[in-house]
Amino acid sequence: MTILMGMAVYPPEGKPYALMVADSMSSQLVYSYNQHSGEHEVSGTEYKENVKKLHRFNDNFIIGFEGMLVGDIHHKTIDRLHGLIDPGEDLNAIHKKVVDLIVDTFPEGSSLDAQYSVIMCGFIEGIPSLNQTIFRNNKIIQSIIQKPNKASFKPIFDPQTTVEMIDRFRSKVLQYDSKNLSLFRKALVELAKDTSKLSTGSNDKIKVERLR
Repeated sequence: MTILMGMAVYPPEGKPYALMVADSMSSQLVYSYNQHSGEHEVSGTEYKENVKKLHRFNDNFIIGFEGMLVGDIHHKTIDRLHGLIDPGEDLNAIHKKVVDLIVDTFPEGSSLDAQYSVIMCGFIEGIPSLNQTIFRNNKIIQSIIQKPNKASFKPIFDPQTTVEMIDRFRSKVLQYDSKNLSLFRKALVELAKDTSKLSTGSNDKIKVERLR
């Protein structure tokens, strides 16, 4: 599954939660939340077998909500996303539409933060890419898209990602080519999982409650 965008949302009250938008048709991998262990995991089963927090909203995309996203905001966001995304659109356009919707959905004062920038990935024209979007008071203050190649790969990592993690990831990524994008995807998800275990939930001097 290609994860198009992921972000952590910190409402004025209550616990933070994560949001994920993904292309569910590109593979049979499921990025899911294990309620028993509290860990995020990748499963080889089709996403239809694990749909408690993954909602299909057109023929090509699903949206996954994690954490404490419940009630009116949950249903409002799902309803507004139906029909919003054209599967043929460029990933940049898809990302902008979803971000604009989220900014418009949450009340003034919510802190929308790019804690999980390492898993904001997609494939633009067949090239793995990463996107980081940082919000403050429901306004985008920074948005960066990177298109890595085998010679130079500098994704935006969570501040808690260790040098050892990055070096291990780089060594794997340097082996990928256009015929083996699954290698990149697998390495990226592994890094995201490792990083999330160490994350403090802070970004750009915004101190927030730890997501997990």
